[in-house]
Amino acid sequence: MGAVDMTKEGDAGKDYNVEGYPTLKFFGEDKANPEDFEGGRSSVGIINYATRKLKEIANARIGNKKRAKAEKPKEEKQPEPEPEAEAPTGDDDVVVLTDSNFAEELEASQEPWFVEFYAPWC
Repeated sequence: MGAVDMTKEGDAGKDYNVEGYPTLKFFGEDKANPEDFEGGRSSVGIINYATRKLKEIANARIGNKKRAKAEKPKEEKQPEPEPEAEAPTGDDDVVVLTDSNFAEELEASQEPWFVEFYAPWC
């Protein structure tokens, strides 16, 4: 998760058509073309959207690997239980993005990002 205070860091959002606040964008595989978040602005709506997008990315990545290994038979194993996800606990869960660190933090990352472009009064 990232957050950009557009009153201080306006240049960080200029390439992404940020016209109003708050604007939420999902930066997936193609960081140059983020998707606008158009879901419900509740925590459940945001979590459901992010989960769906992450599953799409994971399935695309796994699908590419599965095609490469399709000819090799695989021994079937019992899946290991997934660890429980931890709920966000504070400021450490959100990276403050600025004009100077936006490209370094987000665009250079291989991981997807969910970014809020905001103004403090919104």
